[in-house]
Amino acid sequence: MRKHYSPQVKKRLVLEVVALEDEGLNTAEACVRLGLSRANFYRWRGLIAETIKGGAGKIAPKSKRPKILARQTPNEFKNRIVEMALSGIFKSANAISKELHNERVIHPGTVIKILEEAGLYGVQEVRDSKGDLVKKKRGIIRQQGS
Repeated sequence: MRKHYSPQVKKRLVLEVVALEDEGLNTAEACVRLGLSRANFYRWRGLIAETIKGGAGKIAPKSKRPKILARQTPNEFKNRIVEMALSGIFKSANAISKELHNERVIHPGTVIKILEEAGLYGVQEVRDSKGDLVKKKRGIIRQQGS
């Protein structure tokens, strides 16, 4: 059964293990005597040492979630993609993807998603000179005047 310990209990148990070590027991024996796993003892001891250095005063577990997701596209890169689409030089998401390939591998689908979020990608109607609808196609939406 999993046990949950409050920060105060964690600190008390770590101090008790240290006291038993001072009496001559090794860490493993002290942990067994207190019903504590060695892994928890070492983790909690490290957290206590960090709080003493940092002055936070509370034992809080570190988040295992990465600060930046590995596959997340940085905002600066998203802004460059939008600027490239607005420039009118690139005719497709694939062309933008190929242009940026030397700096960072980015899939055309990711470029499309970014442009859709910015309202720059979607269905376009292609009309002939009479104004009749010829076809509908998906692509970069050209702003009026471009």
